[in-house]
Amino acid sequence: MHIYNIVGFVNVLECCRDNNIQHLECASSSSVYGANSKIPFSEEDRVDNPVSLYAATKKSNELMAYTL
Repeated sequence: MHIYNIVGFVNVLECCRDNNIQHLECASSSSVYGANSKIPFSEEDRVDNPVSLYAATKKSNELMAYTL
């Protein structure tokens, strides 16, 4: 289930916060770019229309990481 992408990543973020980890590198997925035909992808590309639930969970992980 894709919900594990979110639950697992929240656990990683909480562990980082509990242990005062200042930097975390995380690899997301090209799936967050959806049907974007521009190659190569860029972090500045709009990713507001995920093409799958998996892509949406990976983008949510990126957003949660950004907030910390």
